Amino acid sequence: MATILLVGVDLFFRGKLEGLLADHQLVTKDSADPPDLVICDIARIDPLDVADIWPDIPILGYLFRHTRTRITKRNLLRLCSGWDKMVFWQGLNWLLSAQLFWEHIFDYPGHRDNYLSNVGLTKAYQDEITWTFYTNTDIMNERIKFDNLFLWNQMKHDGWNRFKVGFDLSDKWSCWIGNNFFWGRDHSPEINPFVGTTTIRDGTPFSPLNPDADTLGRVRRGGALGEMKRNTSFFWELKYLF
Repeated sequence: MATILLVGVDLFFRGKLEGLLADHQLVTKDSADPPDLVICDIARIDPLDVADIWPDIPILGYLFRHTRTRITKRNLLRLCSGWDKMVFWQGLNWLLSAQLFWEHIFDYPGHRDNYLSNVGLTKAYQDEITWTFYTNTDIMNERIKFDNLFLWNQMKHDGWNRFKVGFDLSDKWSCWIGNNFFWGRDHSPEINPFVGTTTIRDGTPFSPLNPDADTLGRVRRGGALGEMKRNTSFFWELKYLF
């Protein structure tokens, strides 16, 4: 039985190796057992660093067959800017609030598409910009309240709008009804280069690692808000103030 050291290997690929190499011992970098072989993902770590650490051990490097790989947000800058103002209009007091969220990744690889997970669920941009706008007002001496929150991602062109109306039933009880509306793309017809392991269940392709897969090698993917399109809904809330 050989001891195989895994360096930079994600959990998905490690599970495949454990199935293929069931008669051998797979260890991680933190293990004290001396390895007989080192397997590393050269898309995630520098193979020269691995060779320096284990100069006398055979090294097997691999790379995903597709050039799109995941990235990690190690060096980044996040900024937030906001604007709030009370406005008197049409005989009502309106609260207007706008925010801008900006994130910049310094070590973003510019020569390929990048994703935030190794199954390619969410595309990452070097500059991520998100806008929010919130407004509310009330009528009948604050007995009825109107509230709206709008969120839009400038890079993915997806968003979320939540509108709700509240009624004060008493000093303690209030009732709210509203709607959550999401839009965006989930890219479900796009072939996923990272997930392709699908078995046949009742004559239908089925992926245990991707229950939302519709055909072999496909996966629902896209922006987080685009993924939420299936959750557009109306809601009703009853609140009690303690």
